[in-house]
Amino acid sequence: MSLLIGGFIFMGTAIHAVAATKTLKIGAIYSLTGLGSEIETICRNGSELAKDWINEKGGITIKGEKYLIDLIVEDQKGVVDGAVAAATKLVERNQVKFVIGQIVPDVVIAAASVTEPAKVLRSLAWGGGIPAVMNPDTPYTFRPVLSGAEVIPVNYDYLIDTYPNVKTVALINPDEPGGQFFMMRSKQEAEKRGLKVVAAEFHDPQEQQDFYPVLTKLLAAKPDALDVGTGFPIPGSLKLKQARELGFKGPVFSPSPVELYTILDIAGKDFAYDYFNGSMDIKSPDVPPMIKEIQKRWEAKFKSRFMFESFQGWDALWCLVQAIEAAQSFDPTVVKTTWEKMKSIKTSYGTGHMGGLKTYGVNHLVVRPCPISAFAKGEVKLIKWYTPEFP
Repeated sequence: MSLLIGGFIFMGTAIHAVAATKTLKIGAIYSLTGLGSEIETICRNGSELAKDWINEKGGITIKGEKYLIDLIVEDQKGVVDGAVAAATKLVERNQVKFVIGQIVPDVVIAAASVTEPAKVLRSLAWGGGIPAVMNPDTPYTFRPVLSGAEVIPVNYDYLIDTYPNVKTVALINPDEPGGQFFMMRSKQEAEKRGLKVVAAEFHDPQEQQDFYPVLTKLLAAKPDALDVGTGFPIPGSLKLKQARELGFKGPVFSPSPVELYTILDIAGKDFAYDYFNGSMDIKSPDVPPMIKEIQKRWEAKFKSRFMFESFQGWDALWCLVQAIEAAQSFDPTVVKTTWEKMKSIKTSYGTGHMGGLKTYGVNHLVVRPCPISAFAKGEVKLIKWYTPEFP
């Protein structure tokens, strides 16, 4: 007979000490309901898978001691007020020193009003790439996931290389900070390559289904190509489908990393041609080993088709953990100083390095390999890998 009291097991007259499991609380903010929940729930799942993987390997080792990760998830409900409330709860009630997650720029910016004054270090799951998200005024914010805005130049290079007859382009984006930044960057990169922007339209960011009216306006300008900008999987897929239904047969593209098998399911095979974006073919033999690990764990835990975008939530946690271990400290300021000086860091896409000092004013961007994938006769094809530069 045994009895557990106060961390000791009493077995007859013998007393055996039981080592208490040490944990590190890490907050996670995602939109599990409301705008963006379709993709942020997937990213939350990726963070949970990363937590399980790290804990199975023994957790975080600091000065010879092991700490398991206790991930505390809060729903920001897809709105600014929700982001502030979630951050406040994690920082004040849960007393966390580290937070991961968040995708849409306006909620990322809102949460910073809580985390930055408290010197709580954030590792974002995206953030749109706009300067307001990460700059010298946000010294405790890092971004392990490259934004679609940061791969716009390579998308335009691929467009003119693959479709040399394209001379004009039309742009569409949601009317919110991220979409506004995408629109500006796309215009710059198109014109830099001699392309004429014949139309540019914003749509209500709350609109997730009906893009026929705005697409009709764009296509009236008779563009050779259509840049559908940033967007979640469903609206991104429907923009392609509805443009094709309206008769557009030219190339359509997006820098956002929405998995092409998802777009194929929603848009349909009949419309899956002359389309490319910043995602990878998860069935390609060139898929990185860590993506394969995430896929294996996803299918085992969720019993469903692997959702590639989960890598964003995985990397948000994994990169943070690497920085904490490199710092050998749970002090966010020490971790911050260590992270921005790291020469290399592992990501699900391969080994990356820190960048962004000249671009954003802080060396807080993890720069790593990026893919471009396309539809080839209704099938998904990985076009190439490349590593962008962000000094």
